Amino acid sequence: MRFIAMICATSLLVACSSGANVSVEPSSTPTVEASSVVIDDKAMYAAEALYNVVAQAYVVADANKQLNSETKAKIKPYMIEAYSALKAAREAKRIGDIEVFTQQSARLQDYLGYAKMLLPKHKGT
Repeated sequence: MRFIAMICATSLLVACSSGANVSVEPSSTPTVEASSVVIDDKAMYAAEALYNVVAQAYVVADANKQLNSETKAKIKPYMIEAYSALKAAREAKRIGDIEVFTQQSARLQDYLGYAKMLLPKHKGT
């Protein structure tokens, strides 16, 4: 289930952030700005969901004693960097900088991918 949620969140993040620069014809300034805000909100929700899925998987694995201290030490820097990218993406969205938002979203996905590779594999649905 965790894997499916992560795939959905990643797909939504990629779809929303890659389509954020699409212009609408005929273009009128209020319509374009309004649709950009909606896309950015969806992309931000996807980024938040992606971070939360991996963070929750880490917490559950730790609570179930599936992580040793060495693995935790390897995951921690990735989660810190991922959270830093998430905060930077929030700020970029707040000021409306789609380029920085896209860069930070990609950075977030990279670091969460590294952390996810170190987490124990789920043996169920």
